[in-house]
Amino acid sequence: MRKTILSLCLWVGLLNGCAIQNLFYYPNRTLYVDPDRIGLSYEIVHYPTLNGRMLYGLYFPAVGRAKGIVVHFHGNFGNVSNHFPLALFLVRQGFDVLSFDYEGYGASEGHPTPQHLLEDGIASVRYAQARDKMLHVGVFGQSLGGSTAIQVTACVPLVKAAVIESAFSGQRAM
Repeated sequence: MRKTILSLCLWVGLLNGCAIQNLFYYPNRTLYVDPDRIGLSYEIVHYPTLNGRMLYGLYFPAVGRAKGIVVHFHGNFGNVSNHFPLALFLVRQGFDVLSFDYEGYGASEGHPTPQHLLEDGIASVRYAQARDKMLHVGVFGQSLGGSTAIQVTACVPLVKAAVIESAFSGQRAM
């Protein structure tokens, strides 16, 4: 029985291009929640990640005067359209919010890897800061996005605050 399970795992790894990590990412291009239906203003944004591929995001300006900008790092399934509603409370509390898709998710180019997620997060923080240099940037990471947001916070001094929800302790823990 043990031999059968081991063989099955090896075959799954081989069929998956020897990248077991790819079993963890579940991107798609389905529109789950149309941002036009939420009653808040937003802007569709595109900007390059560190490797030159284009990322897709939704930028929601704060209700009232902005206190800061929060970059929202979503979880491993779907795309920005099923995750951005989880960060909209921040818009109502006076924060601009950038919710973006990692490479290979939604309308973003490329394919997800741990390195790409880190690069995408760094590029997103830099993009948010470039939009308004007077505002401080924070991150809000959920699940897979939480682990990535922790790494980005450690690498990018622009990040002044981090809120992490239900994250893995690191990429290896995935």
